[in-house]
Parts: sequence; C-alpha cells; structure tokens
Amino acid sequence: MASHLQRRGRGVVVAAAVALAVAAAVAASRIQHVSADAVSLSMTFIDLLRAGELDKAYELTVMSDDVGRDLKGFADKVRREGVEGGAHRGG
Repeated sequence: MASHLQRRGRGVVVAAAVALAVAAAVAASRIQHVSADAVSLSMTFIDLLRAGELDKAYELTVMSDDVGRDLKGFADKVRREGVEGGAHRGG
C-alpha cells in the first residue's frame, strides 16, 4: 500500500513539474526581445524630431511612401501628424 502511495505521489510531482515547465515555456514565448541598438536608434529618431532636425531624422527612415518619398514629403507628414518639436499631439 505504501508503495502505491509513493508511486502516486511521484506521479503528482512529475505532473506538477511538467505543468510548470509548460507554463514557463508559454510565458517565455510571449516575451518580446528588443535589441538595445533598436531602442537607441528609435530614441535618436524621436530626439531629432523633437529638435526639429528633420533632415537627420529622415536619413534614419526607409525613405518610402510610408514616411515620405523625399525630405519635403517627410516634413509635411511630420507636421500633419503633429510630432515635430515635442510629443505627439495627435488624437
């Protein structure tokens, strides 16, 4: 009888360990890693916008229709979206 209880106890421990491992794996898979370089580049871009240095900020973009095909298009979009010279003021 004691042997049966010991096996059952070990089974519960193993099941709990497996459940914990699965929960840890799920949690780890949901954590997103952002490189320090990407964060630094983003902060530089924002600082340049706030300082009104649109030419330097534009150089950090992909220079496509999404941000403006040229510096004028980029500057127009920045002004239209209200992000130049301070925090985003859009709603």
